[in-house]
Amino acid sequence: MTENIETLEKEFSKCHNKKKLIILLISIAALLSIVAVLCISIVTFCSVDTYVEIDDRPDYRFITDSNMLNSICKIETDLNSVDTSKISTVAIDLRFFGFLNKTTQMHIVDTTPPKINVQKVVATVGSEISPKKFISDIVDKTNVTIKITPDTSDLPAGKHTVKLIAIDEGQNKTETTTELTVVSPTVPLFFEYGMSVDDIENILLSEFGENIDFNMPEQGSCSKLTIEGYDEDSVYFVDIEIRDTIAPTAVVKSFDILLGEKLTEDDILTDIFDHSEVTVNMCDFPDFTKIGEHIVSIVITDEYNNSSKYLSYIRIHNINTEIDVEINSHNDDIIDKIFNDNFSKNKLSFIKENFFNFLGIKETTITLKGEFNNIKIKVNVVDSTPPVLKIKYVEKVITSKVSPEEFVYICKDATKVNYSFIEEPKTNATGTFRVTIAATDEGGNTTTATANLIVHADTTPPEIHGAKDFTTFVGSKPNYLNGVYATDKISKYVDLNVDSSQVNINKAGVYPVTYNAIDQYKNEAETTVYITVKESIRVCLDIENILQNPSLPNGCEVVSLAIALKYNNFPVDPVWLFKNYMPSSSIMSNGDPWETYIGDPAKVGFGCYAPCVVKTGNDFLSDMNSELKVKDVSGQDLTIYEEYINNGTPVIMWATTYMVDNDTLCRSWKSDEKSVVWHYYSHCLVMIGYTEDKYIFCDPLRGIVEYSKSSVERAFDINFKQACIIE
Repeated sequence: MTENIETLEKEFSKCHNKKKLIILLISIAALLSIVAVLCISIVTFCSVDTYVEIDDRPDYRFITDSNMLNSICKIETDLNSVDTSKISTVAIDLRFFGFLNKTTQMHIVDTTPPKINVQKVVATVGSEISPKKFISDIVDKTNVTIKITPDTSDLPAGKHTVKLIAIDEGQNKTETTTELTVVSPTVPLFFEYGMSVDDIENILLSEFGENIDFNMPEQGSCSKLTIEGYDEDSVYFVDIEIRDTIAPTAVVKSFDILLGEKLTEDDILTDIFDHSEVTVNMCDFPDFTKIGEHIVSIVITDEYNNSSKYLSYIRIHNINTEIDVEINSHNDDIIDKIFNDNFSKNKLSFIKENFFNFLGIKETTITLKGEFNNIKIKVNVVDSTPPVLKIKYVEKVITSKVSPEEFVYICKDATKVNYSFIEEPKTNATGTFRVTIAATDEGGNTTTATANLIVHADTTPPEIHGAKDFTTFVGSKPNYLNGVYATDKISKYVDLNVDSSQVNINKAGVYPVTYNAIDQYKNEAETTVYITVKESIRVCLDIENILQNPSLPNGCEVVSLAIALKYNNFPVDPVWLFKNYMPSSSIMSNGDPWETYIGDPAKVGFGCYAPCVVKTGNDFLSDMNSELKVKDVSGQDLTIYEEYINNGTPVIMWATTYMVDNDTLCRSWKSDEKSVVWHYYSHCLVMIGYTEDKYIFCDPLRGIVEYSKSSVERAFDINFKQACIIE
């Protein structure tokens, strides 16, 4: 029994241990099932398909942002290299637990409808307007298809509402409407090939509106074009057609040519003009070895079958282009030398009749005039006939010069004749000598003849020139030979002597002066003149000068007036006098110097004339309550102004700077329709005295100066003989 119990206990113990093992195994199996389910769930969760919007970055942050999932699942695909720019499906590789590979799908989708901006369209009747022409802007990440209703190709003229449907690749739609205006042009929109882009644009602007900005393409060839244009409200589509209906043009020449000359097609046909390529068909090209008139037919055709027809006339002449003729030949002689056939003689004419009258011993040219061009003939004019010479005797005085021409009585020749001595004659001794004369014409033909040369002795006295009465002053040193000289027709040398021994230069009076001339053959001439010796003259007023520089470099007129006023006890400042009394005008005003000072005397100015100075002085004297007046005394002889000096009155005078004798440097203009002349050397100064041959001045440029009377007179005339005084 005890053994049975022990046996039962052992069996029970075995059963109990087996149960515990089973429970353990079941627990382990359950745990493994849970882990497996969890792993499968994680794999399933991580392997689900994903969706990403086109152009967005792939989004797997549900894995990468979880520490647990990121440790279990690794993304094998480089997400930065995935192209999301178009709708597609991309395989993404995953690795689980470091050994399990799995692929999932990433879908790139477009769920955003396109954004479109529409524009109003204006088009001509019959234009094919594509739907996209109604769209000014499309915003979408995929290609967009535009559909339009109704069909725009058959719409009549007028305004129409069109519906636009924009569908992108993701089948997202956007619908909108806009306005289509169909226009029927008032003129056909056909333009000639070659018409300028500007001209076409101007016609379109006049037809559709001046405020449209057309995009004009460069013209290529004949074709149909759609021209786009824009204004503030609409886009314009205008169908035009470029046509070529004008035939090509060219310059076709006709010719008169010489036998043996040849022409090419380029000689006959030049300056071909057309806007397209042309072909030339030239028929009946002449045989240049046949004399007469030939007609060439020419047809020019452009790419568009427009043709022009022309005729060229070619006349072939048989003439001699270089001939030798005797001077003074008749027309018929020369014509026979030129023409070899009657055709050329009838078709060519001379430009000048009696042309031989114009020929000399030289190479010259005759021009033959044809209907189409001229032909030059070289003419070598020769002279083979010697001159016909008759001579005479010649009488000469000893040592005289003699020329062969003096012996010629008559000489006849068709050309100019030169004369020479066979042996040069001598005239250094008296007597009769035989002389041979040669007459040679331009053709080199010579005729000689002999005559007598009779040489006489010289008995003719010399001649004295330039001797005349003259005047000088006490104490001067006159030059008695000034302008006096002697000549002789025969003698080379003449002695001229002067006898002034009776002249007393230190005492006033009239004295004789004798001139004596003797030639080399002792022929003598003598003449007497008289010199008047006068007392010297010098009259000069005591006047203080005023210089215009530096204050008034161009103010000689107002400074001269101030000099004269100061002499009359009015010591006035010239600058003050100008600013307060002298009328003035701008140098750019085309003013009148007879009335105003032109410019600024302190800077840039021309000046003024006598009437302006007279007004300035009188306005000043009136304010000073003076009875003195400035008077215009222009236009008188200079000797009259000497009388003013004698009476103690200085003379304000217009001349030139330094009495320059130059009246060419001047400027002229119109002032109130009045012609005005201003000399660049114009100058105003004050005459204060004179001597026998000079005038004395207060010169604002130089001080007290003297100028010769002749130079003053010329300068005074140049500046219109202007003068004024204060009395």
